[in-house]
Amino acid sequence: MWFKMPSFYICCIVYVGCRAFNNCFGVLLPFYLADVIELGDDASGISFNLALVPLIVYAGASLTSSKLSILYSLIGRKKALVIGTMFGLVGLLGMYVLSVEYSHLVYYFAVFVGISSGLVLSTGVNLITEVIGDKGKKGAFVYGFYGLIDKCVVGGSVYFVTHSGAYSNDGELTPDEVSYVRNTMISIPAISLIVATVAVLFFKVPEYKVVEKVDNDEPFSETEVS
Repeated sequence: MWFKMPSFYICCIVYVGCRAFNNCFGVLLPFYLADVIELGDDASGISFNLALVPLIVYAGASLTSSKLSILYSLIGRKKALVIGTMFGLVGLLGMYVLSVEYSHLVYYFAVFVGISSGLVLSTGVNLITEVIGDKGKKGAFVYGFYGLIDKCVVGGSVYFVTHSGAYSNDGELTPDEVSYVRNTMISIPAISLIVATVAVLFFKVPEYKVVEKVDNDEPFSETEVS
């Protein structure tokens, strides 16, 4: 039944793209902080920055997610995901051009990535409800299937990317290895975002429905936000 629905595959691409962006960025970020912009060590050992930057990302994502219902009602889910993608690409591009001398700017770019994560990940999960529809009792298969594809894509990507000397070298990296860490940490989340956005833009996905109160006799009506 599910495999005959085009929306099943479309939403799978969106969901997996959003999850790959969030998970791959989180896995590769510590390597970028330690080896590319050199925020990984200080006099007392491991730097607090290795925890602070992810904390900023997660805080931005949490705050953004708390306001999503308002944003959906104003502009819809497609536009929310597109805006999230724009924030994410700006943050990733900023991290790509960062040098050691300006490494403190990573905190500001982390805010952009956090906002993006809150927008795209929550929207990707939200779109699954359009596949399940009124078949909610059988929706466990959809979540399980999407989760399986997500784990295979993310796990495979991380395995192949980190299966190199740049990620396993305990000493000082060569310039080529530093470039490899920088390029992979930026390109994989960026490609994931773009793929998810293209899937939403070029395929018909129902928009967010706002439930409005009409009167006492007809308490609710649904309007669609485009």
